[in-house]
Amino acid sequence: MPSLPQRTLLTRSKTRLGGVFTQSDNLQASQAIDVAALRETGLRVLVPKSGDARPSATLFTELTGIEVPGSLWENEFEQVGNVSFRLAPGADIPGQLAAGWGDIGISSTELTANSGKSSELSAFRLSTAPICWLALIALRDAATEWREFLAIPPDERAAKRTVPTAFPLFVRRIVLAQGLPIDPADVPVRGKAEALLNVGGIRAVADRVVTGTSAKRQGGEIVDVLAPIFPELLVANRILAGRVAIGT
Repeated sequence: MPSLPQRTLLTRSKTRLGGVFTQSDNLQASQAIDVAALRETGLRVLVPKSGDARPSATLFTELTGIEVPGSLWENEFEQVGNVSFRLAPGADIPGQLAAGWGDIGISSTELTANSGKSSELSAFRLSTAPICWLALIALRDAATEWREFLAIPPDERAAKRTVPTAFPLFVRRIVLAQGLPIDPADVPVRGKAEALLNVGGIRAVADRVVTGTSAKRQGGEIVDVLAPIFPELLVANRILAGRVAIGT
């Protein structure tokens, strides 16, 4: 498991030119968004309920100039001038933006990808450093066997293995790109998926990790790091098309 790199903010010279943000390089289109223009005409911001999202909210404030009120996590809704802020479950923010219940929101790579709403949203990374990783976690006594299984050449594999995860769409995209012999099973997990280890014969899961400490407490071990996860600013495409010029 790689050590978590020191957080590095995107430099203003690269990502904020006169209040304009360029789109993440992991997305198809090359777009720009003028946050100041959005703020002038009224803006509805969705913020994750979890206290773990506060660092991402800080990044959002530093890079947009729009301050998220500290009282939001107590009151759930705040109005500051033309900008309103509302708390929402992190996993629900992409869908709520696509449904028109907000204009922009704070999210992260796995939640955006797993929402199935990527075509209706544009994502802008708030940091060049990952906040965590998506990893394959196996029970300690099964970790070596799992590594050996992943190392088998594709033409010699007998079958794929099913792995529970709360992010099946995200995991499926990764395993297809990397050619991994994993079939993600949609398991609605609230909390840490590694808590499922050794429940009903489950020997491995795909979940978010930061240091791997939680996995170790559950008797697990990180077998493979599948992808980095970044904090993101999500913008509904209708906002880009209708209120802000799109450019390069």
